[in-house]
Amino acid sequence: MTAIEPEGLTKSFANTSAPALDGIDLDIRDGEFVVLLGPSGCGKSTTLRMIAGLEQPSSGFIRFDGQMMNGIPGRDRKVGMVFQNYALYPHMTVEENLSFGLRSRGESKASTAARVGEVLAMLGLAEHAKRRPRELSGGQRQRIALGRALVGRPSVFLMDEPLSNLDANLREQMRMEIARLHTEHGITTVYVTHDQGEALTLADRIVVMDSGKVRQVATPRELYLAPNDTFVAGFIGSPGMNLLRVPLQTLEDAGHGASAVTVSDGLLARLGKNAGEEVVLGVRPEDLRSDGSAAALRLDCRVALVEQFGTHLQVHLTLGAPCGQLPLIAKLPADHDLRRGDMITLYSGESAIRLFDPSTGSRLTEHRHGDLSLALAGQSDSGIAQQRDEVVEAC
Repeated sequence: MTAIEPEGLTKSFANTSAPALDGIDLDIRDGEFVVLLGPSGCGKSTTLRMIAGLEQPSSGFIRFDGQMMNGIPGRDRKVGMVFQNYALYPHMTVEENLSFGLRSRGESKASTAARVGEVLAMLGLAEHAKRRPRELSGGQRQRIALGRALVGRPSVFLMDEPLSNLDANLREQMRMEIARLHTEHGITTVYVTHDQGEALTLADRIVVMDSGKVRQVATPRELYLAPNDTFVAGFIGSPGMNLLRVPLQTLEDAGHGASAVTVSDGLLARLGKNAGEEVVLGVRPEDLRSDGSAAALRLDCRVALVEQFGTHLQVHLTLGAPCGQLPLIAKLPADHDLRRGDMITLYSGESAIRLFDPSTGSRLTEHRHGDLSLALAGQSDSGIAQQRDEVVEAC
């Protein structure tokens, strides 16, 4: 397999004011499954195309196992690529689509037939070998696209939003198929998506990108528990973290009912903050509850909208003065009886609270891998697994 090292990658296109990529540094390990995640236009696909050799960087380098790839054409990089639109030849059968690349490279008929047969069996397509793409379902066509990338036995597997054209059920099936293939073959994989469900369920590590820059590289668990900044906090999760720019006040300082957001004296002391300091306070919708026992955060809210999700309610709320009618979302048990206009007080424990700098957006507390003291306190693996399931379901 292959380790991939983009270093200082920059890409500018004509007639654009800002670079599509601005100094990207990554270290993709041998056999790792890395997902590039971010909003449209953030540079995910451009990064992938430069790794594939389909685009050349304006500056910077790409190395495979330490070997410089700049200037080496894609056909010589031993990569397999799966595109969003399948890119199958409509006049060829499944068998011919899979064998085309091998025949173009001069592989013998016997070798080509053996490798095509192996891939057809692996993907459950053997009985469809003589059919053409138009005779197959979307999921079967996507399997052909995966097979065409696998048949050349690549050392790097690249996928550019391969499931975006499938319906929800097929996406879930194909996620499982991709995960199985990676587990069985261990090919270094770089996968582009804007779908959090795909990223959280497939990735060993996720690269969160925005405006041509890398915001954070971490495991799904670390991204969820310890986002580097307000962008990552708001982007990861379904819905993302509530971010409230407020002056921190304790119940005693504010006077009961005088402030919609109050925190405990103990939390202020632990964070090294003083009452009245303005911060961006982050708390996830699933970490809010109506039970106030042992709570470090209290929010007095008014219900704006209630969405029924069967297993839970997704409640849209507003916070009153002096918070400027800030919006808030909470995930509450389905047995809550709430209607628009109701007042409700919500609470959260200390371990669920994140603080960010209001001017830079950077996280103010340290949560490092192996010592996520505040972020990991009280957070169980089952809780993170449940969050992954909720994100997948919502997406």
